[in-house]
Amino acid sequence: MDTTFFDAPRLYEHVFLPSRNVIFLRETRPIIRFENIGGRIVNRAFSARDIEAFTHRPVTHFHVRHVDSPSAMRLARERDGEISVFNPRIARGPAGLTPPGPGELERRHAAERSQLQEQQRAEQTHQEERHRTERAAPGAGMEQLQRRQEAERQALQGEHERQRQTLENRQMREREESRGPQARANVPAGDGRFAGEGRGMRR
Repeated sequence: MDTTFFDAPRLYEHVFLPSRNVIFLRETRPIIRFENIGGRIVNRAFSARDIEAFTHRPVTHFHVRHVDSPSAMRLARERDGEISVFNPRIARGPAGLTPPGPGELERRHAAERSQLQEQQRAEQTHQEERHRTERAAPGAGMEQLQRRQEAERQALQGEHERQRQTLENRQMREREESRGPQARANVPAGDGRFAGEGRGMRR
């Protein structure tokens, strides 16, 4: 994202598309500095002074007040210098949970596929609009710009294919697991459905 949005309340609205990673990985370097502060791991890569220099706005500091439920967090009003946060306690669930039935599982899978398709269409549209804006900018070096934009298009297509394959592999595993141990035992060895050997799952 652009550094001027480092203090935005909804950072996800300003995050660059994955297709631009090919450019950023080549032209930027990571800045990471982890510290243990009061038993908490904190990344101190950027100080509050750094953020203020990037955004040209003062950084607002808050005291965190812990509450015991999500509803209490939603109902709590933001006080001066204080915000409410719910930290759930993670516990092992009860044994013998019944997996979802085929109908329920397929409905969830269909919703996941639809959500992914909608997300990918939005990303592609956003990329196309940004590319048109860049091409219309005065003084743009067209040859270099075309090479970069083509690299970004290919990177986005590759990312979308990996996302689709990852979702397909996971849903395939869930369908087999919902059929019980006997169905899993009948899967031919080496077909890659459980070992992550399908396209997009290799490292």
